[in-house]
Amino acid sequence: MTGRRAGYHSVRMKITATAASLKERLNEYLGHVKAGSEVVVTEHGLPVARLTAIETAGRPANAAGQSIPAAGAESLFLEPAEQGTSRRDRLARAGSLKLGRGSARPALLTPPSGEPFGARILAALFADRTGG
Repeated sequence: MTGRRAGYHSVRMKITATAASLKERLNEYLGHVKAGSEVVVTEHGLPVARLTAIETAGRPANAAGQSIPAAGAESLFLEPAEQGTSRRDRLARAGSLKLGRGSARPALLTPPSGEPFGARILAALFADRTGG
């Protein structure tokens, strides 16, 4: 683990941990995440995952400044103020989805031209199965 000693949570930092270390000391790393740090998980020296706290904007906080969790897990997605919003927006607010910046390139918004990939194979398979 790089960063600071366990229990010292006054500065927001990026901590690096191996997958094995994370497995062994998960509670310690979750404490760092709850305190606002980011944990980057590595395998064989390459980053493979990032642990960050779920953004809890609009939720009341306790004396330590930590947000008070909702009554149930489903309330992360279906709070009364969020019932009219899209699933994408609810997932982003819950921290399960990170929204991209800007807009998608026009080429990604239109389907590719020409015959769909695998159409001939599917037609041949269908013909073989139906005897036609």
